Order: sequence, then structure tokens, then C-alpha cells
Amino acid sequence: MRGQPSFRVAALLTAALTVLPALASGSEPVAPLLRPLPDLSGHPHDLAEHDGRILVVNFWATWCVPCVEELPLLEEIERLEAARGVEVVAVSADGPGREAEVQRFVATRRLRLEVRTGATVADMEALGLGSALPATLVVDRDGAVAFRLLGPLRREDLVERIEWLLGERAVPAPEARLVSPGFEQAGEESHRHGAIGMEGASLVPS
Repeated sequence: MRGQPSFRVAALLTAALTVLPALASGSEPVAPLLRPLPDLSGHPHDLAEHDGRILVVNFWATWCVPCVEELPLLEEIERLEAARGVEVVAVSADGPGREAEVQRFVATRRLRLEVRTGATVADMEALGLGSALPATLVVDRDGAVAFRLLGPLRREDLVERIEWLLGERAVPAPEARLVSPGFEQAGEESHRHGAIGMEGASLVPS
């Protein structure tokens, strides 16, 4: 896939997802870890703008098949939970210089999510997400990383964590768990999460 040699794409067939709590939940502010990124009009925004709300930060790309397939789920989540202070930001990892492609994609798909552009592998790695797409952060009302969800999203995993942060579940936060065979976890972080390398050309346009 031209232009994005460093990214990997998560496998669709395994429906693989690794759910990881933050290394130090409640003490890892996300805003300093992700530089301000521009919206579709070119105006930079900082994630600190969303403090006080529960934020779902999804890293995706126009050429990433599982990323595109989960965008309707993210739109549904925001539509259903916006009144309770939940917001979704879709951070495009198409890379610098591909803003026009992202704008066309958003217009064609009539995507209603708040979109940021120009994210890189370095941005994802700074957040502990590794280099595979899709990847999602769930950020609490204090602006701290609460959960990392690596790989294609499952509705129940995302909803469970949002409801816990909203105080709708009187149970401890879900523990890290590996939900598909072939995964490995090292300590509290894992960067092997069902991702296909660039040899998985069936999922990545050349």
C-alpha cells in the first residue's frame, strides 16, 4: 500500500480485539500525548477541548477495510450517548498530505463524526496503541486514558466501558483480556493484536 508503509491493518476474519486498561488509569492525561491535529478545514484542535466528557478516540484510515466497516458503529454510539456527554473523534491516520482524500471520503460517506487528519505511527505509539489500525482509546471525563481497544471494535466491548465510566455499572472496570487465539500479552501492554503485516494485501489497496 503506497504512502503508508509503517501501518498495519487488523485482521477481519479473526474479528480480533485486545482490550487493555490504561497502564495507570486516571493518571495518564491524553492531551499532551497527542499533538494538536487539524480538522477538515485545517484548524488544529487539542484533545483537552473535550475535558469533562467521555471521549472515544478512534484511529482509522480511508484505505483500512476494518476501519471503514466500524465507522457506522462509532456514529451510532455517539448518536445514542451524546446526551450523556460521550463524544467520538475519528483521527485519520492517512498521513500528512492526504487531507484531500480524507475530505472526499468523509463527504462521499456523509460521515457525521468529528474528524482530525494527519496522524502518524508516532502519534499512535505515543498513546500506547502500536502501529496497527484500527485502534481506539476511551478517555475519561478528566482527560485520562481509561482503556485501549486494539483491533476491530465489538459493540459490547465499547459500550461496556462507556457505561462503566458513566457510572451505569456498579462493577469494577473490565480486566484486560485476550479474546482471540494467537494473541500474546507482555505485562500490561501488547503490540501483537491480530494485525496483518503489509503482506496482507487483500485488505490494503496497493
